[in-house]
Amino acid sequence: MGDVEFGRANFSLGLVMMHERANLLDPTTMYFMDAVTFITAKSPPSVPWQKLITPFQLKVWVCMVVSVCGGVLLYHVFYHIQTTISSSHLLDSDAFMQILASFLSQSLCQYLWLSAGRVFLGFWFLYAFLVTTHYKTSLTSNLAVPFIPPPLDTLEQLLGSNLKYGVDEAKGAEYQLLSTSRIPLYQRLWRNVQFYNDESSRRMVVEGTYSYIHYRSSLDLQMLIHNSNPMRKTDLHVATEMFFPIVTVWYLPKGAPYLKNFNAVIRRCVEAGLINKWLYDLYAVYVNDYQDQKPSQEQEDTATGKNPRLVVFTLNHLQGAFFLFFLGHGCGLLLLLLELLLAPHTSST
Repeated sequence: MGDVEFGRANFSLGLVMMHERANLLDPTTMYFMDAVTFITAKSPPSVPWQKLITPFQLKVWVCMVVSVCGGVLLYHVFYHIQTTISSSHLLDSDAFMQILASFLSQSLCQYLWLSAGRVFLGFWFLYAFLVTTHYKTSLTSNLAVPFIPPPLDTLEQLLGSNLKYGVDEAKGAEYQLLSTSRIPLYQRLWRNVQFYNDESSRRMVVEGTYSYIHYRSSLDLQMLIHNSNPMRKTDLHVATEMFFPIVTVWYLPKGAPYLKNFNAVIRRCVEAGLINKWLYDLYAVYVNDYQDQKPSQEQEDTATGKNPRLVVFTLNHLQGAFFLFFLGHGCGLLLLLLELLLAPHTSST
């Protein structure tokens, strides 16, 4: 800008059009329009052991616990009524285990011969079948395809997250917007904004600890580079909300006689679609350079005999099952120790 203003250069290359600059230099007609947005890393999948409870919401789990308690109570009441007619008895613990066993597709050891009890058990078995079927199918899909929380798409969501965020340390148009705006949302954003160079910002975004506020076209290029292998899904996400639209121009000295010729050539390039073509060609160059520097995951999988489309369950997928296994054994051993400690006192009494 200074070289053009003081006559050391005849014109500048692409710069964002601003009123302050237009007071000193003459801008050409615009040839590219962009906007500011932000890029983040997608949220990681949920912890595998939590998949045991994620198929149902908390309200559903509460309703199931209440239904089991109610089922055990009614089952015990029906058997208690039968005891007044016959000699069969049912312990409270047996009633609980038999009702719970129906959720695991186990048959009852004792059946009610009262008509009311049979009606109750018939509907109870149907209820248990439907609930367990929904749970098993949802659990299977959660194990095969991990659930990924929705990405951030608005500035409000970004402010409500625990991510750090910032702009390029060169302090361009996005810096001017946040530092001078009187809009409350931008003022809240400005309080905690950080400044890093472009390379450091992109690296922290990939690490999942940072959100980079920058031009949409530049962030789209980052997406292409990170997702250069078509067999992989990118772990990055560009927000859908765009703000502070900007236009790119060249700047010439005030009163430059060749401004009209520059504008004519730029308009012809825009109308012919050359600007977009050159932009896509430039993207392809960056992506090809990145692929040459880093082998693709698809080539690595082919060399090792892996199939990226095949989901093979590992201990990471089934950690919830082993978690229940060890929890059950631990609770059983703890209760055994308590019974051994309490056995002398109970026998003496």
